[in-house]
Amino acid sequence: MGGEKMTEYGDEEFIYAMAQMEKHDQDDEIPNDINNGYVVIEDTRIPFSECAIIKDRLYMTIPADFELMPLELAKVKYPNENRPHITFTNKDGSININYTLTKDKLKNEDVEEAKDYMQQVIVNPSFPENQGKQC
Repeated sequence: MGGEKMTEYGDEEFIYAMAQMEKHDQDDEIPNDINNGYVVIEDTRIPFSECAIIKDRLYMTIPADFELMPLELAKVKYPNENRPHITFTNKDGSININYTLTKDKLKNEDVEEAKDYMQQVIVNPSFPENQGKQC
């Protein structure tokens, strides 16, 4: 009788549905980590890729569709002459990743504290440095 039910509902559809459920379960097990090449935010898969900030010295993983903002546009967006040296932006310019190169050196013992501070600034919109600033 069980075989009749399978035939009634269609073996192919059942097998396909089971495979889809297994695939979905496997996707849920993959951690949301840019090192996997993407992150998922609100059911949207955002691909990331490595980008050279300073050739052969400094690389960062950023959204794959971000591009280097042309200087003319950077001058409009950041009219002050102290604008960031390097800006990567999304297609509509609403999200930017900025870099300002300095001669200041970070001591090895200060790296962990600097990393924690930057993570707070980037992730927490209520962090004091983020108040009153637009992305």
